[in-house]
Amino acid sequence: MYLNEFLDDCKARGLTKHTIQTYRSNLNLFLAFLAKDPVDIQMNDLRSFLAHLRTMTYTIGCQSRTGVATSTINAYFSAISSYYDFLVWEKISQTNPVPQFRKRYLRFRQHRGGENTRQLITTHTMARLAA
Repeated sequence: MYLNEFLDDCKARGLTKHTIQTYRSNLNLFLAFLAKDPVDIQMNDLRSFLAHLRTMTYTIGCQSRTGVATSTINAYFSAISSYYDFLVWEKISQTNPVPQFRKRYLRFRQHRGGENTRQLITTHTMARLAA
């Protein structure tokens, strides 16, 4: 499904081996999950894949985890977007659906627990910290 051609294009563009390996891994999971021609993708396919990433169970060492980190989700959709940019460039697909999808579903950063732990502080508190 044009994956090898995309990876050859990544090499020609001078992407690092690590980036190409990450793209390969992320896109293999995406394309296996999709189980259809990527040209026929719909927004509900991207939503389903996002839900899969947020609920999938995997093991790191001896620990079983559920749902990948937000940064990992962003990495997956970065690879998918780059893949669709290639498909558009090669005139295989007419559009890249990922930027529109990201705007709606990935614009808020959350930590693994679902809550953003970053807080704004007052200028008074900042002055005390700087002193």
